[in-house]
Amino acid sequence: MTSAPDYSLIPDLHAYLASHDGGKFQANRIEALSGGTANFAFRLHLKTPLRDGSETLVLKHAKGFLASAREFKFDVKRQTFEAEALRRVRAWLPQGSLASVPEVHLFDEENHILIMDDCGHGPDSGTLKSLLLAGRITMSLADEIGRALGVFLGALHRKSEENRSDLEFFDANTQAKVVSAWATYGRLASTLSNADNLPKLVGLEVPKEKLEEVSKIGEEMSRRVNAANAESSPLVMGDFWPGNIMITLSTSNALQRIAVLDWELVKPGLAGLDIGQFCGEMHQAQMCYPQYADVASRTVAALLSAYAQENEKAGMKVVARDALTHCGAHLIAWTPRTSWAEAERTQEVVKEGLEFLTSGFDGKEERLRTSCVAPLVETST
Repeated sequence: MTSAPDYSLIPDLHAYLASHDGGKFQANRIEALSGGTANFAFRLHLKTPLRDGSETLVLKHAKGFLASAREFKFDVKRQTFEAEALRRVRAWLPQGSLASVPEVHLFDEENHILIMDDCGHGPDSGTLKSLLLAGRITMSLADEIGRALGVFLGALHRKSEENRSDLEFFDANTQAKVVSAWATYGRLASTLSNADNLPKLVGLEVPKEKLEEVSKIGEEMSRRVNAANAESSPLVMGDFWPGNIMITLSTSNALQRIAVLDWELVKPGLAGLDIGQFCGEMHQAQMCYPQYADVASRTVAALLSAYAQENEKAGMKVVARDALTHCGAHLIAWTPRTSWAEAERTQEVVKEGLEFLTSGFDGKEERLRTSCVAPLVETST
């Protein structure tokens, strides 16, 4: 009996490409890519370039678990939501937008294969996070990148609310809501109480009354994430962080293209959570790599200002509250689980995250106007 093909294996992928879509995507070489968590990802070095001249594409294969953690079950339906998001978001954006999403060239739902643009090939391409920490982002680039991302995110949230019928499809991505709520808010109390036994937090003491407050915040924010729907909420990317933002520079370090990748967690949701996740990651860079603090801060400020200009000022206070709350949640839940810093600095970041979390949830305007999300509200009435 012939065994079923396994498209996480390169030989089986070669056979697949030869037999599908007229062999259009056959490759001289298939290169396994690292860095992703959900899917098996590969770069195809095409035998025949596409009409637009593309010589490489990216192929993602989904299985019913995370590629980086097979014990974590993750429904393959996620790829259907990603493919549809890429198509719809790309259609919403003005032609020639500096920040966009990859074009989908093939989506085979039966075999869980998605082929799309290669947005990160070459020595002058990389994620925003990798280029930032490599010292490639200048202050002028920070302004340009931040503005482009703010326009992109503002357009995503605004255009989706203008196209409510398009959002109904994504209401079914309940898995994304559950994962998003758990990954931050579901782990706040257990992180701060050290019930999760995180080595970098040994010795951290949080008063009982503060833990109770955090627990209530986590419960309420989880409820809001899971309750968001197509009738009342915008479409959110769901994983908007510098590691999912590919930057292409010229050899002279000029900005050429920005691509936002990995849309498996797309869903109707809270706009402030997309912003807050980005702010949280950039704040980690500011605190853990002080030599890049000014560039990180400049990128965030440009994004927030551009986002506020793209959207109604009347709603910015709610977005700002959610963004600051989520920035704090991200700092608490993720910093001790990553390699950002040693224990002492990690605990400093977590303590600052706790302040952001409670200040954002409290939502006092004077605190918002002096916080890292100030550009969202400083021009609002």
